[in-house]
Formats: sequence, C-alpha cells, structure tokens
Amino acid sequence: MGKESSIALTHKVVALVEQLHAQAWVDYISFDYDVCAEIMKMAPYGRVAYLMGDKTPTELAQHDFYGLDYHFKVLQKNPDWIKEAQQKKLTVNVWTVNDQTMKELLRENVDFITTNEPELLLNVISGQ
Repeated sequence: MGKESSIALTHKVVALVEQLHAQAWVDYISFDYDVCAEIMKMAPYGRVAYLMGDKTPTELAQHDFYGLDYHFKVLQKNPDWIKEAQQKKLTVNVWTVNDQTMKELLRENVDFITTNEPELLLNVISGQ
C-alpha cells in the first residue's frame, strides 16, 4: 500500500469512528508516522500512538502524540525512553511481550503490555 492509499484509508477510518460516535472508545496506532500525523490533524481529540520505534519520546511529545507503542526490544536498546515518555506525559505500550520480561516492564510502570500470553501476565501481576 502506498502513502496515498494509506492517507485515504486513514480518512475513511476517522470518518467511520466519528460517524459511529466512537471517539471515546478508539485509540489509533500506526507504524506510519505520516498516518499518525494525519489522524492528529483530522481528529485533534484522538489518542494516537506511534509504533515504529524510531522516534524519541521527546520527539513524539513535541508533536502532541498521546503515546508510544514500541516493541520491547526497542525499549531495551533505549532504557531511558520509558522514564522520558512518562516525564513527557506519554502513555507507554510495549509489544509483544510473551516472557518474564513482563516483570521488568511492570517495575518500570509501563501503561500497557501487549502479549500473546495473557495468563502469564496475570500470573506475573498476581505474584504467582
């Protein structure tokens, strides 16, 4: 899918969310920075998080992102980014965490953990 198609689809998605009056229930995420920027332009109320992992939390905060949504290895390579994001009032989602790395991320107070192992996450949270 080319950039033009991505932006056109973005317009359709935002329009559908508004048509359904679902703004309060929808968070937007994308690997495409331009798509994220387009959503924020069209729907300034939108909660938009960026997935690619190539922008610092400070860069995202400067452009009014709601949060970052990075693979856990990106945050392992950039250990200060969780605290930096929290200081900048960004939400922090980490994906896809399917092992004991969850414990470390919970100690860091990330907001969300995406996992294919929800039972493991529940056990980690409950201390089992």
